[in-house]
Amino acid sequence: MSVAKARIIEDIKRAIAELGGAGLQLLEAAPGPEADPIAALPTLRCDLGAEVEVLVCWGEQYPVSPPLVMLTDRSDTTVSLPLRWDLSTPADERLLLALREHFIPPGPYVRGFADLSGRVLTRDRAVAEALALRQVFSGQPELGGIVEDAVFSRSSGLVDGGLSRKRVLVVGLGSGGSYVTNVLCRAGVGEFVLVDGDSVEPENLARTTYEAADIGQSKAVALKGQLHRIRPAARVSALDHEIQSLGVDSLFALVKSVDLVLALTDDPHAQSVLNRIAYGAGTAAIFASLYAKAEGGEVVLSIPAQTPCYACSTGYRREQLRETGLSVDRRPDYGTSRLVGESALACDIQHLDSVTIKLSLGMLSDDSDVSAARFVRGAIDRRFTYFVCGMVPDFYFFPALFRYGSDDEIQGQYAYQSAWLSPTVNPECPICGTSPVDPRSTPIARGPAIPRG
Repeated sequence: MSVAKARIIEDIKRAIAELGGAGLQLLEAAPGPEADPIAALPTLRCDLGAEVEVLVCWGEQYPVSPPLVMLTDRSDTTVSLPLRWDLSTPADERLLLALREHFIPPGPYVRGFADLSGRVLTRDRAVAEALALRQVFSGQPELGGIVEDAVFSRSSGLVDGGLSRKRVLVVGLGSGGSYVTNVLCRAGVGEFVLVDGDSVEPENLARTTYEAADIGQSKAVALKGQLHRIRPAARVSALDHEIQSLGVDSLFALVKSVDLVLALTDDPHAQSVLNRIAYGAGTAAIFASLYAKAEGGEVVLSIPAQTPCYACSTGYRREQLRETGLSVDRRPDYGTSRLVGESALACDIQHLDSVTIKLSLGMLSDDSDVSAARFVRGAIDRRFTYFVCGMVPDFYFFPALFRYGSDDEIQGQYAYQSAWLSPTVNPECPICGTSPVDPRSTPIARGPAIPRG
């Protein structure tokens, strides 16, 4: 037996023993054709549990040069393992250290994908590619499964465990959309379709959930990765474009396939399109937006056949404003059709986001008796489908509502303040009125649709 053969047999025996393998077998290879020198290499075969077979082929240059290691798992997929061969490591330890990067004891070894710390996050290759995880073989339970088992442990009785089967479409992934989606993922919502045509810019980091590493990346793709890092088992689709590019029929089909639409854009046209499509498709929707200077905001519930549509609701609000002479509408940017970006603190934005999140959880909990569902049903029963809040003192109609300066002024009032409005259906509304128009009969005009967060 050559020195190289004796040496590698001993190294393999020790490495396989530490990894929990057995069944070491020397395969004396017959010389192969000159064009296939690998076929002539001596080979050792061993098993790492019942699921994994390993073949190690080596040449006379071992241990200066690494061996060829091929692995076959229970799916009958054979892969060659790239070995990091560190010549500064003692020669008799190189093989074991190189294999340890691919095998994480204890077995039985199953293919998975791990982060840099060696934790197996998922066995889903698509998720692994989104998170740039490395392939490993380990008997560890995947962390994603552990997270899924625990996700409702702190919200029992508050939200419905059926959230894991719900699918949510989120359009607009700026300061509101990124935060709302992040929290809904943590709450256990099972599937998301994310739509945003913008990329992450440095200024977005001030009040979104994005990070410096996301700058320049599509918001939809960046948020998808974030959700997978929170819950690797979450099902996430990222659409890196405007909703107009889907076309009316595709958008209608998408909206109809989800349980809830979250319209969180800063584009009035996009909100209008989503209102028309969601109501016509019979899909519940929530519309949230900030007022001028981010001094207040609104959240509108839209449930087909139960509530007014978004257009009727906001028309009601504008009528009330005309009577008071107030204006809370933000200025449009006539170059893009979006609303002009407003200076705002993340804490003020998230005050409005919290309402969006709770209403979303309640609507997704259907007819269950959990707290979030009772909360939403109570609001709808009272015809409270339009939430308004103020983040600064003396905002909007709140001084009149709380009778500031009068003898019967309600004491203890200051920002934050809120109220629920009860809009009504306009019978002539083409969306929710007595003679609704099929939303697919009107093409979606192209134009900017998604906000710069």
